[in-house]
Amino acid sequence: MSAKGGKNAYLERRKAEIDVYRQAEKETYIQYMTDMLMVTLNDPEVMGKDVFGTQRIAKIVDAMGKKFDQYHGALKDTPEADYFQEKLDRRLQPIAGLLLLLIGTGGSKRFSIVNSKTKLTHDY
Repeated sequence: MSAKGGKNAYLERRKAEIDVYRQAEKETYIQYMTDMLMVTLNDPEVMGKDVFGTQRIAKIVDAMGKKFDQYHGALKDTPEADYFQEKLDRRLQPIAGLLLLLIGTGGSKRFSIVNSKTKLTHDY
């Protein structure tokens, strides 16, 4: 085996190892966000008397998984990512009068959600 062949095999193993960690991070983040959604929907301080119970939350979590799959291409590093992001932005725009703005500042980007009714801006 040449030194070059050994180096390529090592790099491939390292990439596979990194991919496993990234997938674990992704799944942990998705689980955390789903947990926060469930807790929020079941919180009377947020939802008043109309807290969501087990069945309603299960229906929403199932639908979220399907929507995640539908728009997941926006998160990938592919030429199609812009298409999926635009598709998602178009879907979000009419919801509750929210406009999504992508603001590029130098090399960094930040997302702002502007409520067109209240003119309040939330940066993420």
